Amino acid sequence: ARVGQDWYRPGLFSLAGDYKISEFGVETDELYTLGVTHIVADVRYADLPSLAVSVFEQAGVQALVAVPMYEENQLFASLNVMMNVPRRWTLEEINLIERVASQVRSAFAPAVLQRREHTIATSLQDALLPPLPSDIPGLEMASYYRAAHDQAHAAGDFFDVFSRSIV
Repeated sequence: ARVGQDWYRPGLFSLAGDYKISEFGVETDELYTLGVTHIVADVRYADLPSLAVSVFEQAGVQALVAVPMYEENQLFASLNVMMNVPRRWTLEEINLIERVASQVRSAFAPAVLQRREHTIATSLQDALLPPLPSDIPGLEMASYYRAAHDQAHAAGDFFDVFSRSIV
């Protein structure tokens, strides 16, 4: 998991960084349910795995609202608001966090689509790129691929043959 930019008040430490979820002994399915916002007033009394509670407490997290974001039933991000003290979240706060998460997810949508289209174009190009002709004595064969456009990763094919210099 990657915790990207985080905002915190002076005196608290940043949670930004890369983490191996497997090292915490918690499955993301235990923390997130498809499409469900998790509201925790106090991690000590929440229905969370004990190891998750321990990790939150070590990080100084006492309360949180977590909005998971899924693409094709796979968790790809979450927006989390955390507090270092227990907190009863108001309906207005929860609605605001969910609206922000919805806007973030909408901003991700074009990038997800572009990544999917790029993967399809790459797979197609790799499948259609013909192999080099068989070796011919006296000729050196090599291929060079350059996309028609840096973002497209798809192009036509062109082969050229050069005679091998024998020195």
